[in-house]
Amino acid sequence: MKKLLILFLMTIIFIGCDNSKSEIELLMESIAQKALLADAGVAEYMKLNKEMAAMSQNQINNPTDTQEKLEKFMGEMKILREKLQKFKVCMDVLNAEIKTDTEKLEKLMEEKTIDDVSKKEMMKAAMALTSGLTENISFEEYCKNK
Repeated sequence: MKKLLILFLMTIIFIGCDNSKSEIELLMESIAQKALLADAGVAEYMKLNKEMAAMSQNQINNPTDTQEKLEKFMGEMKILREKLQKFKVCMDVLNAEIKTDTEKLEKLMEEKTIDDVSKKEMMKAAMALTSGLTENISFEEYCKNK
């Protein structure tokens, strides 16, 4: 995430010519949205891991005395493992998309010079970044669409 922040700041400073300006803005917005989704995904993944650990610890401390309770516990654990696997796959896709967008943005930035920059363009880039950060989509919604 630190590398993304540096890239965003560089982009705001070195925003390009008219023909690529909108592409840069769109990439910045996309990266910002996906970075927020990744953070939400990590939080959800950690929540599921804690839930699974608590269930396991509870099972260790209070072993089930019937086959029915044991089967119920095993079923719940299986559901949690499947959720964790889906989240992992979704995070891998999301990270790949962030990497692709970042590489595109870096390539565009290599083509630009400080002479191409205007204050108006810098403000537009900053606004693109801000609008990307305020986009409200949940990690679960993102995963459902993938």
